[in-house]
Amino acid sequence: MGGLTWRQLGAPEYLMTFLEGFLLGFTPAVGLGHAASGNGAAVADLAAHVPNATVLIGGMLLGLLNGIRSLRNLRAPVPETRTTDPAKS
Repeated sequence: MGGLTWRQLGAPEYLMTFLEGFLLGFTPAVGLGHAASGNGAAVADLAAHVPNATVLIGGMLLGLLNGIRSLRNLRAPVPETRTTDPAKS
C-alpha cells in the first residue's frame, strides 16, 4: 500500500478521521474533559483559568500524534479471516 498524497488527505473521510483523532487526544490533555464531565462550577473554573502555553502545545502535539495514528488505522489493510474447513476438522 502506497502513501497518501496531500490531495488524497484533503478527502472528507481522511480529514474527519484526523480531526476526530486530534480532538480525542487534545481535549483531555489540556483539561477540557474535566469541564465536560463536571458540574457547572468546573465550567466556570475553566473559563477563569486557561491552560498555559506549555500545556496547550503539549496537547496539540498529543492530538497531532493521535490524529496520525487514526489515519494509519484507517489505511491499514483488512485482516484476513480464517475460515475453518469442516473436512479438515
